[in-house]
Amino acid sequence: MVYAHQPGQMIIDEVFGSGTDARALAAAQLGQVARRMADLIVEVITGALSPLAQSLMQTGLLPADITPEVITLSGGVGECYRNQPADPFCFSDIGPLLATALHEHPRLREMNVQFPAQTVRATVIGAGAHTLSLSGSTIWLEDVQLPLRNLPVAIPQDDADLVNAWRQALLQLDLDPQTDAYVLALPATLPVRYAALLTVINALTAFVARYPNPHPLLVVAEQDFGKALGMLLRPQLPQLPLAVIDEVVVRAGDYIDIGTPLFGGSVVPVTVKSLAFPS
Repeated sequence: MVYAHQPGQMIIDEVFGSGTDARALAAAQLGQVARRMADLIVEVITGALSPLAQSLMQTGLLPADITPEVITLSGGVGECYRNQPADPFCFSDIGPLLATALHEHPRLREMNVQFPAQTVRATVIGAGAHTLSLSGSTIWLEDVQLPLRNLPVAIPQDDADLVNAWRQALLQLDLDPQTDAYVLALPATLPVRYAALLTVINALTAFVARYPNPHPLLVVAEQDFGKALGMLLRPQLPQLPLAVIDEVVVRAGDYIDIGTPLFGGSVVPVTVKSLAFPS
């Protein structure tokens, strides 16, 4: 062990006592740390969080009245869970030990753990991903067949001429506006005003007219007006499958996954995948 970040040190302190030097831990002791990490993950899944688990949380808790139907493990730990390496230190970190601890955890064995067809190996490809659970009542989603995977995002660089800005962004991504599937991003500086919505609607309808495309029209915005934009845009494009995802921050080079709606359509999982070093 060379170094333990603060969250890891907190776990080490609980297992071996406050002030324990992480650099002095032997392989067997690191296995104990990994097993406690696995316990903490299961605590979050089941909703029975210990004080340590609560202090380590970086996001909100899962809804207390919902039991997860499926558990998936992505990233390097997920890959090691599926294909455990012979050398637990082959990646010079604790990942394979954590994967083994998860694989052997009795509570996790009782759950429906599945392996997704597409995952993000952040430590290998230099990618990062974050998943949001968006309320189905605040976004607009109509006639779009889900899930959709690996959709490139076209970021406009000219707020004054969105049609040409989207076209230019797509060309920079080596995409054809009339044949490829993609997501059109709205300018982050767009004010949340009715007049601004009308400007966007005019730009989107003009873009669709100029570049007819067999895929759904997919729009993403940082602003909180997805439902309103969808309601106003739908009469202008009545035959076109349409999705407007709001309150999602994207940047050049990002890709988006839109998952299958959960819990009767009340929650839509959206994953934004970014290069760690986009420039």
